[in-house]
Amino acid sequence: MKHIPDVFMLGGTVWKVIFDDALLNVDEMGSCCTRDNSIYIRPGLPVAVQEHTFYHELVHAICYTIGYKKLNADEDRVDAIGGMIYQFMQTVQYPRKKRAK
Repeated sequence: MKHIPDVFMLGGTVWKVIFDDALLNVDEMGSCCTRDNSIYIRPGLPVAVQEHTFYHELVHAICYTIGYKKLNADEDRVDAIGGMIYQFMQTVQYPRKKRAK
């Protein structure tokens, strides 16, 4: 996956990304598990759906890490923020050469 890491850190804690649907409810595409600091993503989904799901769950992990319980419970806002981060990551362009100061 282009934009899905195997591991990352938030607030000094290592998080894992696991492609496994054993812990997911039948209607879930992903889940943020704070007990084991893991993001679970359903395998077999189209890549774009998996990537969007990762960023959605990443927002949950960030909210948990910084203690934003109210935002963490707001699925619509979490999904909107995750979608914007996903769009940013899909479209960001870095300069090929260093810019002159």
